[in-house]
Amino acid sequence: SDVCSSDLFPSHDTGAKAIELTLQSLELRAKRKALEKYIQNLKVRLNEIQRIYELGGLGESDVLKIKLGIDDATQGIREYQKGENYLADVLAALLGENHPVFPYDLLPNT
Repeated sequence: SDVCSSDLFPSHDTGAKAIELTLQSLELRAKRKALEKYIQNLKVRLNEIQRIYELGGLGESDVLKIKLGIDDATQGIREYQKGENYLADVLAALLGENHPVFPYDLLPNT
């Protein structure tokens, strides 16, 4: 049978879609990483606020606000991760791979 170039290389539409999915995935990853750093900072603040609370300098609501911020950010991380996983599956299907394709696995030092 004849093999034409469209059988060997993804179409322009497929390539454009792959690029779009890759950019969306990298955007979600950047947001997730930012939330991870935010949580680290909140945990440091929580320790400080907890000490001040124990000394009577702050109310319990101040401690709870930080705990709520950590919980909210943790939920955000889960949502971004689910989005990344979904995009990895879609990208794999688009490219004919049988395993999820995470674009940042292909980039150095990310």
